[in-house]
Amino acid sequence: MKWTKEDEEVLKSYIEDLQDDNNKLKHEVFEKLARNKYICHVLNNEALEDEDAEPDDYLYENIIPYEIIHPTQVKVKNFICVLTRQTELYRYDKAIKLQQIIFKIYCEQANGMVNSEFPESKNTLIPLGMARHDLIAALIKSEFNYYPLSCGKIRLVQDTEDATDTDYATRMLIFECYTDANLTKNINGQQQMINKVWS
Repeated sequence: MKWTKEDEEVLKSYIEDLQDDNNKLKHEVFEKLARNKYICHVLNNEALEDEDAEPDDYLYENIIPYEIIHPTQVKVKNFICVLTRQTELYRYDKAIKLQQIIFKIYCEQANGMVNSEFPESKNTLIPLGMARHDLIAALIKSEFNYYPLSCGKIRLVQDTEDATDTDYATRMLIFECYTDANLTKNINGQQQMINKVWS
């Protein structure tokens, strides 16, 4: 099968298509996470902090758009995985769906507690008494709960804690809202309305 320049443009249109809910919402959430200096700081990527990195440098490094964490890390890392899910059509109106945005927080056991420094004694680290994955979750809830994204105003509906068999403490936050149910589709790089919603 020959691959043409036109084929490349069609595929590129899907990658750049911010009308696709998954792509659009992850893009919005990523921008908002990267602008929050407290979340970036608590992710505790020492290499990026030493380089005085820009917020965008945390994207795809500690903030990732999927949930695949290698069980063995050369350097300890903490992660926020951003996932999207469309779970159902609204029972009484097929033009509406339930959209979920899911944050899976992974904090490695060796990096589990958050420490702070007394200004008077910079060599003395004191525990704040809060697990890192709980603090990241609190920051995400403060940033996103009842925040208006393009899909609508999202609200927190689930907040659960867990652990993995690879030494990660985890917390999952699920936000949701009702929004339009895929009323457009990409046809040859062009967004078009779907006329037969009820089919």
